[in-house]
Amino acid sequence: MQTPTTHFFTSGAAEGNTPRNALDGALFAAGIGNVNLINVDAAVPPHCKLLEAQKLPDGALIPAA
Repeated sequence: MQTPTTHFFTSGAAEGNTPRNALDGALFAAGIGNVNLINVDAAVPPHCKLLEAQKLPDGALIPAA
């Protein structure tokens, strides 16, 4: 099992004709619109280093709380 050693926070906001369109726009505004988010618990492991927001590769599998 892998334990994260780094993490960052991001946010975005958008409006849309449907809730799904608004969510998609907000994900792109946050810079995470082209990655695959994997839902995980919100616990950050001890000694996990906080980074500035990172550019993630398109299609990456990203654990997200």
